[in-house]
Amino acid sequence: VKSAAPQFAMANSSEKTEAPKAGAASGWPFLLISAAFLPISMWYQHSMMVGHLQTQVATYTLTDLQQQSEDDHILLAVWGRVFDVSAGKEFYGKGQSYALFAGHDCTKAFALTRRHEGLLDQGLEDLTEKQLRHLNRTYWETYIAKYPVVGRLEDPPYQAADYDQFAGPFAEVQYTRPRKAAPAKSQESIRESRCPVTRAAWAVGNALVKLLPRQLLPN
Repeated sequence: VKSAAPQFAMANSSEKTEAPKAGAASGWPFLLISAAFLPISMWYQHSMMVGHLQTQVATYTLTDLQQQSEDDHILLAVWGRVFDVSAGKEFYGKGQSYALFAGHDCTKAFALTRRHEGLLDQGLEDLTEKQLRHLNRTYWETYIAKYPVVGRLEDPPYQAADYDQFAGPFAEVQYTRPRKAAPAKSQESIRESRCPVTRAAWAVGNALVKLLPRQLLPN
């Protein structure tokens, strides 16, 4: 009977030493889950902060456009979005071919592809569907692609929200940055991957991009 007590005590001691190991092991899943969700949490907080900043878009009147447009700071508007086209000074600067567009809403002139002062700061009621589609291409391929949106008009000469199907919600105009042209790739860098997983991923990515409306693509 006396020899059984030490064995019982040793058993208790063994159980006590095993307990911390079990507790430590049980904590690993929690740590792994926390680590996995950390990037998501950081992304969410960043998105909320950026979204808040983007809602603070500047507002301009047509008079503001004319008064604030100078040779080194050139503004114009398309579909109520105010663009800073200062980087295109060789086109919109004083004495250049498109200088008459500076400081104006140019939507109608661009839709008709005409350089005429009488088409500046004008309504769009008499434009055809074909002209609106042409304007849509000009808006996305020239202005969104090359120049930043820095604000929106308070008093466009038309109901800008009527054209949300083309340019996106006017009530949610955001600052944008021009898309930079990708550098030319060498023949070696554009070889098609032989990895079937990589090729499948590229195919899925390209298909998704084609399905997205242009308004949802990154700027």
